[in-house]
Amino acid sequence: MPINASEKQLFDTLCSLLSVFRSDFSRERSFRNFVRICLGFMLRSDIKGVTDFVRIGYRNDENPDSLYQRVIKFFRSSSFRLEDLQATWLGYLSSLDEQVPTLEGRRILIGDGVKQGKAGFHMAAVKRYAQSSESVAKADMIWGHLWGAVGLLTGNLEAKMFYTPINANIQDGNQAIKAWDDEAYEGKTHVMQMADAGIACFKNSPCSCLFALDRYFLTRDLISAVDKANAEKGDASSLCIITKAKCNCIAYEKPQPGPAKRRGRPPLKGRTVHLKDLFSSRSDEFQETELLLYGKMQKVRYLAVDCLWGMGLYREMRFVLVETNTLRSILVSSDTTVKAQTIITCYSLRWKCEESYLRSKHVLGAFSYHFWTKAMPKLNHYRKRTSPDPVAQVTSEHDKKRILSAYRATEVFAFIGQVAQGMLQLLSLKAHELGLATKKWLRTYSSPVNSEQTMAFDLASLIKRVIVTFTGSDNPVKLLEPVA
Repeated sequence: MPINASEKQLFDTLCSLLSVFRSDFSRERSFRNFVRICLGFMLRSDIKGVTDFVRIGYRNDENPDSLYQRVIKFFRSSSFRLEDLQATWLGYLSSLDEQVPTLEGRRILIGDGVKQGKAGFHMAAVKRYAQSSESVAKADMIWGHLWGAVGLLTGNLEAKMFYTPINANIQDGNQAIKAWDDEAYEGKTHVMQMADAGIACFKNSPCSCLFALDRYFLTRDLISAVDKANAEKGDASSLCIITKAKCNCIAYEKPQPGPAKRRGRPPLKGRTVHLKDLFSSRSDEFQETELLLYGKMQKVRYLAVDCLWGMGLYREMRFVLVETNTLRSILVSSDTTVKAQTIITCYSLRWKCEESYLRSKHVLGAFSYHFWTKAMPKLNHYRKRTSPDPVAQVTSEHDKKRILSAYRATEVFAFIGQVAQGMLQLLSLKAHELGLATKKWLRTYSSPVNSEQTMAFDLASLIKRVIVTFTGSDNPVKLLEPVA
């Protein structure tokens, strides 16, 4: 069946999304391989690794063995830099307007960490991590990678929203490896690496941002880094951190003005406030409203309190005590001008990143990488904490280059997978705009905007019909053809 004008426009959108990255590749062949791998992430039915790209991507006149070797070499290729790809993707997402919802005129950034189990004995940056989960099917301790990712909320607050990944990188177990590549590298914690990633996204944003994080990110160093970024931009409230405080969180009242003539420095803080006690002591001051939380309208009781926070920092923060039918929470905002309802709504959207990670793993297979090298010292599951790091004992420059190459290939693989996921999300929004959203029999119809998986099914059908419909010089699929 030939395609109509709307479907042709949707396909042109796909080609324009892929063409954004052309300037980052020094060779045309590498760019075409990038395009084929992106489409492989979108269209493959298995998530076993690189072999899936070969199964769906090779033509009858191609040797699958040589194509497999070519794809493997692509992730280690010197024809592009991962940093350039990340900057291009960030710049493109920052230029979006209609597809990006806002709260109080601010874009919503969401950051979180995700652990991916890997049992490879010769994989770079593999460490042992504790894993907390409500599922008894997950082990308490795993060996794998700790990824940190920041994404932008796209879509429509009333219809459907996506967590569109901007960048993702391994943020632990890689200190020695990164020091080989950059002698001036200073190892940073997972929290500070996440802060740097969020600040980089904020600096490219055309407007102010709300940055929603999990509660373990609430640290003095992170707040200080955000204040420094706001000072550089000339607006103390441009980037606002929205997170959750622990139930035993302590804050301080503002210091009361004392006598005009008094020896010593003025007090930095006032009386200590145990925030959880305010649920009972000031329960009559709570306000009640209905908010859209986790896709449903819920009754919420809340109280906003501005207090000083941080031992030695004593920075003014806004604490929002939230009470629903099932739980009590204490939310925190680094900007005291943000409304309490906005803080609650913004933090409730953080679950979108969890949903996105599940699709990255189980729909697109963005974390189904298997890059390893014999130059990497074999992983010892029984190594003591006091024992020296085997990676730090690697002295051969040749081995260091091989380990760096495998480490880079891992990050390139995951990044391209998340770019493919972001493209599917943007195409889904475009299909909804063009009236091409479809209802699939495999799932209950719950939203007017298709999910990434449904969009992938439609895209596979569309590409087949485009190839049949257009021939000759007007063929729009020439971007998808490999270079001989």
